[in-house]
Amino acid sequence: MVIFIAGIHGVGKTFLCQALTAATDLRHSSASQIIREERSSQSWGTDKLVADISGNQQALAAGVKRILEDEATLILDGHFVLKTSKGLEDVSLETFESLGLSAIILIESDVQVVAQRLADRDQNHSAGNLKEFMHAERMAALKASLTIGIPFFLLNSPSTETFIDCTNSILKLTNRNNY
Repeated sequence: MVIFIAGIHGVGKTFLCQALTAATDLRHSSASQIIREERSSQSWGTDKLVADISGNQQALAAGVKRILEDEATLILDGHFVLKTSKGLEDVSLETFESLGLSAIILIESDVQVVAQRLADRDQNHSAGNLKEFMHAERMAALKASLTIGIPFFLLNSPSTETFIDCTNSILKLTNRNNY
């Protein structure tokens, strides 16, 4: 089972996932971490512009498959939309179908908060139009949810407790449906 935690850079995906793993025995990984491990490199810089989306998604699918050989559940954080030198680009729906997603949790936050986090974390003071990026991420997440036929949850600036409760509810509902 893969629960996909989506959202633009700086909304708090990794922070929330790390709190979840500290409170549970669930495995968490970010898509970028898996891609780096599979490719032994990364194809983006602090500006977050991605150069090889197709190659990265193939590496991600291979890495997730490898992890699921040892783990029953993976909490995977990543993006439905990526920034490229040409602008915003949706990751193909085939990628998400190949990952075997069970649910999507989209994290959103106030764009001013996100801009400050990016400036503090990445020294990225030119993050672009975050409102447009957040909207594109939401539309792509909804499209994936509807196309794949999996649950979609939207959390706006959730506390760690709210995020953990949402994830645990997904796990309970999914496990109940498997019996």
